[in-house]
Amino acid sequence: MISTFWPLAQILSIYLSIYLSQSRYIDLSAYLFFLSIYFILFLCLSIYLSIYLSIYFSHFLSIFPSIYFILFIYLSVSVTLYRSFCLSIYFSHIISIYLSIYLSFSVTLYIYLSIQYNFFFIYLSIYLSIYLSIYPFIAIFFSLLHSFFLSISFLISFCELFLAESIYI
Repeated sequence: MISTFWPLAQILSIYLSIYLSQSRYIDLSAYLFFLSIYFILFLCLSIYLSIYLSIYFSHFLSIFPSIYFILFIYLSVSVTLYRSFCLSIYFSHIISIYLSIYLSFSVTLYIYLSIQYNFFFIYLSIYLSIYLSIYPFIAIFFSLLHSFFLSISFLISFCELFLAESIYI
């Protein structure tokens, strides 16, 4: 079941990034409101699940590793969908598809390493949940910074053109 569910989640993530990249009318205030609520909920949920798994399921990991795997798939799929949603708004659809595939593979690699080698689970999962929650805000900040510098360069080139036109006259 897991082996069929995981590629379907990746295909759904890619489809969502394509669909959202083609939509042109997005209310920015509603999007930021949704982003802040989802950030708080996801951060609380992922930290709670990581602590819950590390405390209550630590003695079951050797017997039932599938519980650990299924709950982490839930986290990684929600992260993948969330990042493909954020990336598809601020980047072109091809870049958002490649980034969502790459980031979901990195989450999959983390799941595999955690199951195989049983790293310091609570520290790594809390760090990963905080990083994955903050990552879309970093992408939004740099895209807004890039658009700000583009508008400044456009303004400077417009002023240069206006000054050259006035000097020529």
